Amino acid sequence: MENAVSTKPYVTDHFFVFYDAGETNALIPVLKKFDTEGMNFKVLVMGTAETIVKPEMFLEQRLVLRDFNIITIVDHTNWQREQKLDLQDVLKICNQITARTITIGTASRVQRQVLKHFNGIRIAFCDNFDYDVSNESYRTVKKTQEKAQIVLCPSENLVRLLTESSVFDKTRKYKIAGKPSLDQWAKELENVNKSAILEKLKFDSTQGPVVTFVGGYGQGYEIINPFFNEAAAFLRENGYQVLIQPHPKVAPQAVKTTEALAISEYVIGFNSSVVYDAAVVGKKGIYFYPESLTFDHFAIREGYLPKVHSNIQLFEVIKASRTQSAIDLYEAEKIPHNSTERIAKILNKKPEEYIENI
Repeated sequence: MENAVSTKPYVTDHFFVFYDAGETNALIPVLKKFDTEGMNFKVLVMGTAETIVKPEMFLEQRLVLRDFNIITIVDHTNWQREQKLDLQDVLKICNQITARTITIGTASRVQRQVLKHFNGIRIAFCDNFDYDVSNESYRTVKKTQEKAQIVLCPSENLVRLLTESSVFDKTRKYKIAGKPSLDQWAKELENVNKSAILEKLKFDSTQGPVVTFVGGYGQGYEIINPFFNEAAAFLRENGYQVLIQPHPKVAPQAVKTTEALAISEYVIGFNSSVVYDAAVVGKKGIYFYPESLTFDHFAIREGYLPKVHSNIQLFEVIKASRTQSAIDLYEAEKIPHNSTERIAKILNKKPEEYIENI
């Protein structure tokens, strides 16, 4: 059942506001740690986050807009990332909850609005290691993180991007915190029953390697989707077993992302963060899109991951890399391990310690 509607103020230590899949999945390990250890927190879920954080996950800690007597529907299909929530509704949220810290993802304007009006230590979490600066999603991230006093980034690369792309504000503190979901992925990948997943997908462990195409949504995907389908058919004809994994905002997934990764040798995508994240946990990532589209990522510029634009190029890159090991991106990019504990420690600082660092 959904949480009962209440007009009484919520009092807690930590308040999280999630909208998109990336930030939600990235920080769920932190929420689970807080929940297991009996720490006080609330999490407001909207958009795709509401479909990921089910009511039974955190029980009374989970909040939706209806709990604040807000009838506006911020869903995962029709609401746009830069769509504005009515100011009265924003104030309903901020006036009904008291928390020492607020931690938001940076994927939507609604989160930016709540962060701006919230009375507490304002923290933004950026879940991507890099952004295409020409993309609307980056502009949203950039504007949103500017409202925060502390910005948590997965690696130094993103700190460089954000500080070089905007005027550095001494009142903002960037912290390299890693990405909790990747620590969780590494653990889950070890425990996946690969035989069961292969059987579920009607794949055969004695046949060719598994290649997973990861989907996304937004600009360009009206071209990417048929492009991926054509490439998938081509690879199947050449002995590969292929899975197309849609973004949860777009369609249901046959298996969980970690299950797909566990059985895959290659992870292929356009601008999905899953491509790089999968490479971090040891998979061979490839960026794949037609030359009519543009996409940039520091992993391409640094030579960590290849980009290709045709079925033949894709086939040749896969074939050439069969005997090569995946690059150790944790080492190459100095990505912190144990990021769940690292972020929990940051959030649990005493108020005076925040003041010293802001």
